[in-house]
Amino acid sequence: KTIEPKEKKEHEKDYYEEVNSQLDKTEKILSRLEKEEDRLIGDKARANQNKQLSNLAKEIELQKEKQKIQQQELKDVDALMRKRTREAQKIAIDSGVGAAIPTAVYDEDGVIANYEQMSAAIDNVHNKLIDKYNAAAKAGNEELAKEIEKTIEKFDKYGEDLLNNAQRHNELQSEIEETTNALEELEDAMEDIRIEAFKAHQEAIDDLKDLREGAAELASLFRDFDEDGFLTR
Repeated sequence: KTIEPKEKKEHEKDYYEEVNSQLDKTEKILSRLEKEEDRLIGDKARANQNKQLSNLAKEIELQKEKQKIQQQELKDVDALMRKRTREAQKIAIDSGVGAAIPTAVYDEDGVIANYEQMSAAIDNVHNKLIDKYNAAAKAGNEELAKEIEKTIEKFDKYGEDLLNNAQRHNELQSEIEETTNALEELEDAMEDIRIEAFKAHQEAIDDLKDLREGAAELASLFRDFDEDGFLTR
């Protein structure tokens, strides 16, 4: 007898976890820079703002990468959900219970709107299969009862997998929306820093202008006195 070789386990890199880890690190840096900004003025304040802009830009890229991962997972989840629906439906038809398993229906936000109907349909098929099992068991048809039992186990696996993927679909829709909102907030934060920096620059120019005008007035005032401190005019 030939012994089949075993396959080695391949390590799959968790890109989602890696992105979240980098986001946590960047957010901590930004939090520290924001606290430091209140104590800084002049060139040091501008350097702090530039660091904030740099880290905000980095966080935006990370959030975009996170969203790509979420969207890819959503495609995978939906594909598996459609496959499990077909498989569960086939079992229902082949077993003669004839109960329909509805496909997912999405609302305007992309959330599955008929999850309860899907769940109820799966329970309905399960119960009809149980009726067939009980009838076979009551008739003493052990072979048929065992066959139906295997069918029930297979159907339940597909049904559970189908509903789990439907739940995950809705979770992902919520997560993608959260990421979209985070991106908008980050863009706003960058714009706020730019506006703040521009205002500070304008205030510095105005202060410098006022200082020069004050110095000119002071110099003019001193020109009105002679070396002994008397007005010359």
